[in-house]
Order: sequence, then C-alpha cells, then structure tokens
Amino acid sequence: MVLQDRLLVCGSAETLLLRESNARQVRGAAKRDEPGQGLWDRLAAYVESIPESEYERRRRVGVLRGHSVDATHPPTRLRRACLLARQAEPAAVRVDAAAVAAITAELADARRVVARSVLRG
Repeated sequence: MVLQDRLLVCGSAETLLLRESNARQVRGAAKRDEPGQGLWDRLAAYVESIPESEYERRRRVGVLRGHSVDATHPPTRLRRACLLARQAEPAAVRVDAAAVAAITAELADARRVVARSVLRG
C-alpha cells in the first residue's frame, strides 16, 4: 500500500481522534491514567483495521470527483498509478531493534505532548 492510500482515510482517523478527545472530556479528571496513554497505538490499530475494500471505494470516489492535492499536482489517481508502475526499491535506510527502541525513547515526550494537545481539542 502506498502512502497516498493511507491519506485517503485521514478523515476517519480525525474522527477517531475527536471521539478520543470527547471521551476523555466526559471522563474528566476521574480517570488517573496519563492523558493520551495508548492513543497512538489505538490510532494505528484503527487504521490497520480499515479493509482494502474501503480504500478501493475511496479511490473510486476520488476518480469520480477528479481528486487532486491542489491545482499544481496531477490527479491523485495518475500519481498513484505512476508510483505503482515502477518497481519497488529496497529501503536505503534500515534500522535494527535497538535503533527503533532509541528512536521511540527519544520521541516519547513529544508523543505525550501531542497526545495531550489532541485530547484537549
């Protein structure tokens, strides 16, 4: 799946984040967990749960509506077709488990700050 396909479900992801924000406000301060704990994991799981048929439906809608990022970009369907017509290249940068753990630790504070901001609306 190409990144452009993932971008098709941004509206659904936004809806999930709004639901999370609303649920947090309804629960209020009574809940003692860290604001946003698990937010990004729930978002990733949600996006992963969207079936291929929904992506295909959204691609067809985009074709019918002539979707394009803006006037300077070709239609999204043509950009996607161009990407898929080429052979995939191997990743230029690879990371091992230790590097992933270090990156995760480095971004932990930023993840918490952004999660709090999202949940506050």
